[in-house]
Amino acid sequence: MRTESVIALSADSLQINYDHGVKVPVQVCKITLLGDRGAFASARLAEVPGANFDAAQLAEEAWGKEKTLRARDQAFTQLVRPKLSDVLQAMKDTAPMEFAQFKLGVLETIFVTVENRIPKLIRTNYYPSVDDHGKVSVTTKKIYCPGDCPRRDLPYVIFLGEHSAILEKAESGLSVAFPAITAHALVQLEIERAGETVGPPISTLQITASGRGWPEYGKCKN
Repeated sequence: MRTESVIALSADSLQINYDHGVKVPVQVCKITLLGDRGAFASARLAEVPGANFDAAQLAEEAWGKEKTLRARDQAFTQLVRPKLSDVLQAMKDTAPMEFAQFKLGVLETIFVTVENRIPKLIRTNYYPSVDDHGKVSVTTKKIYCPGDCPRRDLPYVIFLGEHSAILEKAESGLSVAFPAITAHALVQLEIERAGETVGPPISTLQITASGRGWPEYGKCKN
């Protein structure tokens, strides 16, 4: 959740990895701290241990290469697309049923920070594309905020991964007085709705112009 002065980022801890076509559920911290005022989170195919693909590690690498949020996000996309294409190509060739699950989206990411005292975020969806010769590539769709969000002074909620319960609640109205509490409550709704793919504990990070802190660590406590 983004307001005019705060970004609150909440995540569950259940991640489904794929190792040679086999689903492996693991508990992980899904929020990666970047620099002194940034963070990254991802959903869906965020890590493939057998293929040496880890979105969080690539986010750290991209963050260190550039100075602005947009440049860092673009660097991340340039790192991810060829690696993710290779992962999907191998999956399509050896486990086509698993590959079919990702036709509508394979990876969702978000970078957040405060620049010039303005909370900013970039959310990217990654989609597989297969050409006439069966070669897999990856396309993207991005949301920038401020920019694509309706107005800078209005709260804006971004969802990654499973979000049917969150969307229903958002449509009925959200409390924005305490963004971190609201962000936690939304993830809890999704855990109750989709417990096979979304699971506790919940981690919540809050970023303002004054600094960054954890209202709740969940699996993210070092």
